[in-house]
Amino acid sequence: MVSRTRIQVFSAEYRLPPEFTLSTTLEDCYSALVWLQKHAQQYKIDPSRLAVQGESAGGGLAAALALLAQDRRLSPPIAKQILIYPMLDDRNLKANEFLEPFAIWSIVDNITAWTAYLGSKPGVGQVS
Repeated sequence: MVSRTRIQVFSAEYRLPPEFTLSTTLEDCYSALVWLQKHAQQYKIDPSRLAVQGESAGGGLAAALALLAQDRRLSPPIAKQILIYPMLDDRNLKANEFLEPFAIWSIVDNITAWTAYLGSKPGVGQVS
């Protein structure tokens, strides 16, 4: 990505499920984002042009990070979200009988991933 765009890319080293849940992971990412904003000048970055990106669980995490930054009134705000097949909704708990046989990501995979990510049964709307 860097060689194609010449845009600097930073990756947050966050604690992972199942040992840590979404709340911890999200706070780790927020801390990394705040750190990057504070050190933007050092890296010759315009802090008003920061984007967050992620794929799969990371895409959901990037979306959650953007919402958290907005709720905490991060200034300047995140300029862009780049979400690649993000995990956004843990309520998908029932298999689609027509699609499931052809799915690369099964309902069992989805429940397993969300259980690890949330630290609780998916679909209940609680984050531990």
